[in-house]
Amino acid sequence: MQHIHNRLVRLESFLLPQVPEPPLLGYNNRESLYSWQPQLSSPPPFLWNEEVTTNGAQSFLTALAKSIFHSDNIKVTEDDICDAYFRHINKWLPIISQKKFYAQLASDRPMNRRPETELLLMCMYLMVRDPSGLDPSEEKHYKSVRLAYCMLQAESTDLLQLAQSGLILATYEHASGHVEQAYSTIWTCVQMMHSLRLEDKLQTRKDSNHDKQTECAEAYALWWSILIRDR
Repeated sequence: MQHIHNRLVRLESFLLPQVPEPPLLGYNNRESLYSWQPQLSSPPPFLWNEEVTTNGAQSFLTALAKSIFHSDNIKVTEDDICDAYFRHINKWLPIISQKKFYAQLASDRPMNRRPETELLLMCMYLMVRDPSGLDPSEEKHYKSVRLAYCMLQAESTDLLQLAQSGLILATYEHASGHVEQAYSTIWTCVQMMHSLRLEDKLQTRKDSNHDKQTECAEAYALWWSILIRDR
């Protein structure tokens, strides 16, 4: 048994990755063991920004909006994004009430805007960009928007607006060649669709007020758009 054990130990020494041993502590070496870390052979696939974890999604989206609107290469405003989206994209993807969205932008100050509204605006921005004039470095904006979307899934309570953002983001990903990401994003929209029980909001009473009718119309459009995009 001792012989077999020795052979297993030798076999494991060949299979396990070689990690340098921590420095020995002695009278002339005051370095703590806790300060020693093995060197990684390659960096992680995605580097999480420390500022994101401390400030939250709202601060991250505010900084992203500033970087877009103050970029010399883009030169776009919120009005440009909304005008282009509702003039072109909303005709074949009518999931957002134009009147309701403009009212939200008018009521919220840019510095105190709800992160769900800010994310929706950033997703709309991705859809209205001109593909022929894109700067390769602007791919970072897409990655930042997707990161903010993933963050809000854990923090947001407004799943309806988050699902709208997810559907627009999945449409952009599918059109721009990010197929695997599009599958992942649309699946989260399907989950939110069932969590919101959108099927219960598809029927509108005649005596309902205008806000209720608008909410039901958005839910109806979002329900079918998610089903079609998923398929």
